[in-house]
Amino acid sequence: MLDAQPVAALTVAAETARRLTAEAVEATVEAARRDNNPGFTSWRPAGLWGGHAGLAVLAAALDAVDPGSGWDGVGFDHLGRAVRATEAERGPQAGLGGLAGLATAAALLSRDGTRYDTLSTRLDSAIVERVEHASESLLRSRPHGVPVAVFDVITGLSGAGRYLLERRHSEPCRRALEQVLRAFVYLSELGADAVPHWHTSSRHTTENLRTAHPDGNVNLGMAHGLPGPLALLSLSASHGVEVAGQRDAIVRTADLLVRAQCGDESGVGFPVAEGLGAAAGERRQPARSAWCYGPPGVARALWLAGAASGRAQYGDLAVAAMTAVFDLPARSRRIDSPTLCHGVAGLLQVTLRFVRDGAGPSFSTAAQELADQLLAAHEPASRFGYRDLKPAGQRIDNPGLLEGAAGVALVLLGVGSTAEPVWDRVLMLS
Repeated sequence: MLDAQPVAALTVAAETARRLTAEAVEATVEAARRDNNPGFTSWRPAGLWGGHAGLAVLAAALDAVDPGSGWDGVGFDHLGRAVRATEAERGPQAGLGGLAGLATAAALLSRDGTRYDTLSTRLDSAIVERVEHASESLLRSRPHGVPVAVFDVITGLSGAGRYLLERRHSEPCRRALEQVLRAFVYLSELGADAVPHWHTSSRHTTENLRTAHPDGNVNLGMAHGLPGPLALLSLSASHGVEVAGQRDAIVRTADLLVRAQCGDESGVGFPVAEGLGAAAGERRQPARSAWCYGPPGVARALWLAGAASGRAQYGDLAVAAMTAVFDLPARSRRIDSPTLCHGVAGLLQVTLRFVRDGAGPSFSTAAQELADQLLAAHEPASRFGYRDLKPAGQRIDNPGLLEGAAGVALVLLGVGSTAEPVWDRVLMLS
């Protein structure tokens, strides 16, 4: 894909993946629990974000690049462990943090649907049932204010809907997706107080956001805020799945993000959240330059909204926001970890998506620089080759996809290969 060190990127990605055997991962998790390691709290065996389903996604990507090297068998092992862990859970939820994440792993490993048909059918049925129930509940109750977990990418309806979009040729999956879209059209509308229904009250938010915005907020991060639903609304429209009011919802939500932009001498930025009540309209600080919060995730959602709505101004703002990130010195981006969620790998994957979309030569240049930065962060002496860096300075041997070595390896595959990185649909990038 890039001229910068593609062989090195593939080599490091494969080496990292080879270290992520199920036995090595489980030994690491057990050691972290035994030592009561406060930095390693994200592992859930069944999970996509930090579990065996995520490692199955990495194996699927490697199998697509190098189909004769046994990665399908590695993926089968991780997938089986994720299935058994899911069966042991009580009431797994539908989103990418639950059944949709497992179903995504199975689909990516299936070699274009030639494997895992029984498992996929069972999972689809369970996901459809849960998603329809949740969407219909929203449309019946018509709440004004909801927890972000209801609609976000990580655990909510945005992530589940992105999986259903991939299965849209199945009538039950398409029907469930359309219910999600109807719920999002409602949630995007303004209440009598001119606040969208998917704002979050102070009692349903995190301690940090409660302190900053005691009267509630509108979350603006790709991981937990409005960019996730906006991306789903836009991707669905671009793929021909549309319900009444969807185009208006895309414009309404994109316009909210446009109005929320903040910045300084460095250029366009976006805050973590918009405050309500007394905090409304106050000076906002730009978030870090990460996938989860800040310009990269927001810019990608705006780019997708521009493609779906035909409004070039959204794409123009997306490019301006990303250009501002590229113009910052690396230290000023506040993404010191190499990982996906809040690190260099996440920014690189967003950038690679813009490269594939032909957003301009500055994206290719930036991607090469970021790839070099990620390769320079490789720690061959560490357990998995890459460690998550916590705000307090702890370096954690995390094998997971979102905050660990597996996610870094997935991004490096895109640096060294021309294969379509279909896995990044879970980040709402495509």
